[in-house]
Amino acid sequence: TAEFDMGDAHRDLSEAGFEIVRGFVRPEGVNRALDLVDGLRDVVRHSRFLDAQRVQPLRRHLGEERMGALADAVSFDRLRALFEERVGPGVDVDPDLLGLWIEPARRTYVLPWHRDLRDNAKGLDWNSWYRQMANPRFFNQFHIALLPDECLWIVPGSHLRDDTDFER
Repeated sequence: TAEFDMGDAHRDLSEAGFEIVRGFVRPEGVNRALDLVDGLRDVVRHSRFLDAQRVQPLRRHLGEERMGALADAVSFDRLRALFEERVGPGVDVDPDLLGLWIEPARRTYVLPWHRDLRDNAKGLDWNSWYRQMANPRFFNQFHIALLPDECLWIVPGSHLRDDTDFER
């Protein structure tokens, strides 16, 4: 496979609010990552609920050694370099925030329109959030699909505007 080139993947992150980075994790890294997280699906289903769709934070479920191996498998150092290239140096990329999406056991469910940080942080000052929402150093998210993923919905440019009446 061709070596990943960070320059090839870049879309206008500031305008669209996202970019799709293909080929970031090499095939052997994908296989290693899948091996490392194998079994988490069942653990989460038994400890939380059967139709869980996410394991987060991963470190708590994997432990230090497996978490380090996962960071190596998905090229976390390269991810940090990509992140700094996109939003600037000195931005903290916290591996403790890593989550894993899993398929539910029985049925899927869909969350309504939301903005992750704004709508899920208790006590957050929304006015402060709105002043910062277009700042890529304030909030952004990486989605690394280890398998084909048809679930991620993105609303390009939504980080530059308020919610529409339909979204409220």
